[in-house]
Amino acid sequence: ESRNENQQNLINQYKTQYESQNELHQQLINQYKINLTNLQSEISSKDKAIQELQSKNIKTNELQNKITAYKQTSSCFGKLTELHAIRVPIYQTMTVPCDSTLTEAGPGWIVIQRRLDGSVNFNRTWSEYKEGFGDLRGEFFLGLEKLHLLTQSQPHELFILLTDFSNETRYARYNNFVIGNEEDFYAMKELGTYSGTAGNSLDHHEKQMFSTTDRYNHTSGTCASFFSSGWWFKHCYHCNLNGLYAFSNTDKDINSIEWRKFKHRPMKFTQMMIRPVVK
Repeated sequence: ESRNENQQNLINQYKTQYESQNELHQQLINQYKINLTNLQSEISSKDKAIQELQSKNIKTNELQNKITAYKQTSSCFGKLTELHAIRVPIYQTMTVPCDSTLTEAGPGWIVIQRRLDGSVNFNRTWSEYKEGFGDLRGEFFLGLEKLHLLTQSQPHELFILLTDFSNETRYARYNNFVIGNEEDFYAMKELGTYSGTAGNSLDHHEKQMFSTTDRYNHTSGTCASFFSSGWWFKHCYHCNLNGLYAFSNTDKDINSIEWRKFKHRPMKFTQMMIRPVVK
């Protein structure tokens, strides 16, 4: 009987240990389940966050692609040196000459003015300067309204190429070129910082309104009539790229194309170009 009692006690002891261990195991299992649920919830939350980030990234990429496409279609970036149609808000599309050949300037420029042989008369009316005139493959002025729409749509820089009758070439560059609207008389609102080799003759004309022979918008008398051209005159000028074309260095006509800090002599060739600021 004593032996049976000992066996029973041993059985009860093992049973108690088993139940205790079983309870501990069950507690561990329950805790693992809770931890698993928490982990699943955390993973789900992170998956959702990842999806949101991916969605934002896709939208950012789409926006960047749209911005890139806009810059390409509203400028000469990525275009050969020839005529191209570009898109500009309000104006829809306009045909412009592109130039990507100049080492000093780099690619992607819209040519807005060119003088090379005197074949086009630049003594024009306000309406003609507003709309533009000439031959886009030769001598021309793109038009004040187009300059306004282009420079107000996004920041632009200006590059001016000058060649004299000794075939010496210099340039002037301005990093923030802005033309106002017709209500502002197409004023040269901003030029930005100058760099280049021609000397800074254009800063004298910053903030000045455009004038033509039939529309005086300056306080310096009849500069447009006297110099037979439309320009941003001020007492009357330090440069005038729309003056009468001279055919030699010795042709010192008072009305000739001039950039005073470049030898103060007539220019044989001029080309004004703009492009969106590259950041």
